Amino acid sequence: MFYLHIQVFVILCFYGVYVVKKYSLIIAFYTADLLQLFITFANYKYNYLMAKRKKKVDTSDFLTEIIIKGIQEKKGKKIVSLNLKNIQYAVTDYFIVCHGTSTTQVQAIAKSIEDEVRKAIGLKPWHVEGFQNAEWILLDYFNVVVHVFQENTRNFYQIENLWADAEIIQIEEN
Repeated sequence: MFYLHIQVFVILCFYGVYVVKKYSLIIAFYTADLLQLFITFANYKYNYLMAKRKKKVDTSDFLTEIIIKGIQEKKGKKIVSLNLKNIQYAVTDYFIVCHGTSTTQVQAIAKSIEDEVRKAIGLKPWHVEGFQNAEWILLDYFNVVVHVFQENTRNFYQIENLWADAEIIQIEEN
């Protein structure tokens, strides 16, 4: 059994014998050896992709910091970050919840979040809901979802209590 690290290869079939060409090197394989080659190649590619993934910076942590900065800029109240990363079937990595005292402030907080994120990393929210009414504005950035409430709406829904298993982080107001 032998292993190849193949980047570019061509498979030709001649009378049941498979030929793999890597650059100018030609190696003949029988059917069982070809299967082993594909398994080896799949393992190589998986290990390569996993090594690349480990080097990536966790964007949801960075995005959360930017969002909190946007909320604090417009004096959002009782900022709470719910870390859902360790919950098995969570729909996102973080929920960030805050409230404002008026519809104008709720809209200003949501606009500030959008502006801060766009300025810092050039990202627009995937989905925005509730801007016209401004009772509860939702900004969805895939791995971070932001809920900006009016105080009475937040007290009614108590969204922080839905994720009891989440790590809850209370953010100090500036």
